Amino acid sequence: MNFFKKIFSKPDSPFPEFSKLSPNNRMRMIMQLGDKGDMQDFNLMAYAIQTDTDMGVRMAGLKRIHAFKNHPDLKPLLLKLKDDGVSEGLEPYYSMALSKTGIITFEEFTKKING
Repeated sequence: MNFFKKIFSKPDSPFPEFSKLSPNNRMRMIMQLGDKGDMQDFNLMAYAIQTDTDMGVRMAGLKRIHAFKNHPDLKPLLLKLKDDGVSEGLEPYYSMALSKTGIITFEEFTKKING
């Protein structure tokens, strides 16, 4: 039975303790880590933005991801969200993240938000 469970189950989370938290506690943690902006927390922030089941957690991460603008994987992460087709569901925080990290200008952000 374990053999089939291994094959057909979803891969384990790279952050199992984080994944076990309630949505409110995950959001709180993402807010704290984002406000701190410690580069060692980037991977958890990226994980939350990309995969969390709670939209509030994802938005909290996007709102604070600019604190990691010097991380080499930030731009690829943000562009991957667009390529994966999930960026529109993350507005306006997605465009805010693009603007705050310099991927788009403030004028482009304003135009995008105003339609």
